[in-house]
Amino acid sequence: ATASALLALGWFAAAGAASLPARVHYDVLDGDKLVGHLDITLETSGEGAEQSLVAKQHGEITVRRMLIKATIRQTIEEHWQNGRLLSLTADTSSELPVGSTRKSLSVTRDPSGALRATSDGKTHDLPADTLPLTLWSGRTLVAGPHFGLAEAELIEIEKGETAADDEPPVRYQGEECRRRDFEAVNDAKKKSVVAAWIGSDDIVCKLRMSAGSDVFTYVRQSPP
Repeated sequence: ATASALLALGWFAAAGAASLPARVHYDVLDGDKLVGHLDITLETSGEGAEQSLVAKQHGEITVRRMLIKATIRQTIEEHWQNGRLLSLTADTSSELPVGSTRKSLSVTRDPSGALRATSDGKTHDLPADTLPLTLWSGRTLVAGPHFGLAEAELIEIEKGETAADDEPPVRYQGEECRRRDFEAVNDAKKKSVVAAWIGSDDIVCKLRMSAGSDVFTYVRQSPP
């Protein structure tokens, strides 16, 4: 669950995609400790109904719990046209002292519009309006059905209440970012609380995800 929470990132294309930057970069923190990075490249082409976007990302984190250390890596490639997901592939691996695991995922939309996911050789259909759980893009942080990027498990995003706190404003490159609050609930009814601060370009400046005692934060940085 922690691996999915940490690396369930991607992007969602919509009108105005030409304004997206070519590269987006995040530091990942476990509590207040830097544990990894996420790097995303965005390629756009065409106009109008022919507008297409390709997103390629690589994330790597190393987390420690008690005496156990786990390194988790994920690569994702997404293809969109006119704001609609055409296909997605993802490869997720983890290394632990007791061994390593690897999961592969492929999601495709057929000509009828149906969305099908294949994870480790098993295929299942997804609701046609399901979005990938793309937490870096403000365009995907909307209520409704989503799927995780490790096994395409269904996750419902619900609007949450903004907590009353004394947090200072979040800024990226001097610009103040607006806050949104959500809850993410999976099929097992496990809940994560998400607070996101989003810039004027609809890209997340900061995202904090709390699940039980785990708190992970993504902070947007200028690409290295």
